[in-house]
Amino acid sequence: MRSDVSQFELTAPPSLDAVLAALANEPGKHTLLAGGTELMVALGTGRLNQHSLLSIQHLRELRFIGVDDSAIHIGSGTTFTDIRRSKVIAADLPLMAQSASWTGSVANQNRGTLGGNICNASPAADTPPVLLAYGATLTLVSSGIRRPRCVRMSCCIRSTCRGRSRGTGITSARWEHETRRRFRRSLLRRLRSSTVIGSRIYDWAELL
Repeated sequence: MRSDVSQFELTAPPSLDAVLAALANEPGKHTLLAGGTELMVALGTGRLNQHSLLSIQHLRELRFIGVDDSAIHIGSGTTFTDIRRSKVIAADLPLMAQSASWTGSVANQNRGTLGGNICNASPAADTPPVLLAYGATLTLVSSGIRRPRCVRMSCCIRSTCRGRSRGTGITSARWEHETRRRFRRSLLRRLRSSTVIGSRIYDWAELL
């Protein structure tokens, strides 16, 4: 059964701190809305239990691609189109660029975010296996804790271990070119865009 949209409330807090405060003050009441590609599916099928939506799509502090000498930092609000168009990601994290191009249609890539792809914890997600292969870390913050925490990523179907923390970004080392990386995407049928399972393989042998 479709949800009655008149029963939902959408607000756009002005900052990440305001979002975190709302989540901490009223636990379980709100659902975050970034790209909305998965949330709209839940809304259309009547599976969205929380009726208060907090939009974080406008928060520039979550949408960035930063580079330093040793690592690449990607904000959780960064879209797949942003990732596909990044020259530094294409050069240093080519599997990341490839997986972003596989994520749904172009319309989904324009709206879907890296953070949403991870936190939704779908077995069909394209980016988590790649991030695991690169040894990426997830930066978490929560209300009252100003200093971000970095944790190793792990996979559980439709489940995360974030607690009351929220992901703000991903950090991955800039891999040496002689390290070989592979990513395999398995589909039920050729024309279907959703991944059934993704596997990652990394090989520390030098390329000939």
